[in-house]
Amino acid sequence: MPGADLEWAGAVRFVSNSFMAEGARRLAEGLGGCSQLERLHLGENGLEVEGTRAVCAGLTGRREQLELLDLSEGGMGVQGTRELCALLQGCNSLTFLELSGNRIGDEGAARLSQALAGCGALRDLTLSYNALGRTGVSLLAAMLHVGHCSALERLDLGWNDMGDAGATAVAECLGKCRQLERLDVSYNRIQPAGCGALVRAGRGCAGLKRVRLSGNCAGPE
Repeated sequence: MPGADLEWAGAVRFVSNSFMAEGARRLAEGLGGCSQLERLHLGENGLEVEGTRAVCAGLTGRREQLELLDLSEGGMGVQGTRELCALLQGCNSLTFLELSGNRIGDEGAARLSQALAGCGALRDLTLSYNALGRTGVSLLAAMLHVGHCSALERLDLGWNDMGDAGATAVAECLGKCRQLERLDVSYNRIQPAGCGALVRAGRGCAGLKRVRLSGNCAGPE
């Protein structure tokens, strides 16, 4: 896929194409020539570590103009997250980041929290199905609590086994997320205490329109 083929593209969408690593390397060669690229959709392609590395390398020269990046269901793991974080540190215009289903884990969450601290324009962040656990979620919440990503409007942390500890950490950061409108913490093994903390914190957020708590033990509150 030569770079000239994509030179004109402001948005590139290759979803569910099973690129794997080799296809990602060929695509990356084309991305280097996309002088107008702002939006890249590469979900459900099984990029894994090598594919993620290739894509991030191809985007290096375009990071300042990138607005949307979808690498969902890529299986990048911790090593792939390292490659992504190196790219994110220069993505000053990024508003949408979709990373569901990537096995990031708590170690990857620690790195991602540091990288996202510089993404001040981010409005939509999806991190569902990433095995973040209470530690990973708490690290992300701590980053939000100090005022980073203050433009965030939607946050999806579903299916991450955060438990009450993670839910409490999220609740404590909600007061700093003044632009947040939608929060998804569904299917996270949250018990009544954690659900209650989220509900109480949400009541104090004037802009918050929807909190999804499906699949948790919310209890009577």
